[in-house]
Amino acid sequence: LAGFPHLQILDVADNAISQITDLDRVPYLTWMSLSGNQLTEMPMLRLYFLKTLWMNRNGLTEVNMEDMWLPFLENLSLSDNQITCVKGLA
Repeated sequence: LAGFPHLQILDVADNAISQITDLDRVPYLTWMSLSGNQLTEMPMLRLYFLKTLWMNRNGLTEVNMEDMWLPFLENLSLSDNQITCVKGLA
């Protein structure tokens, strides 16, 4: 993704992605869907402009938002996971 520094929308839904990194290389993302993959943990996100994040239908068991920086996040969808622990959403 480093070759697309001005990317604003990223939709990689319904693939077999088990890990995604280096999202800080696309700092202008406003909308992202990682739904329908094989992610078992939340990626570390520090995306100033991100407003919408979809992570439905993965294998998430824990959501830890404490170390993330998403000041403009408005929509977060985590449905159809196996989440038993949520941190940092208060």
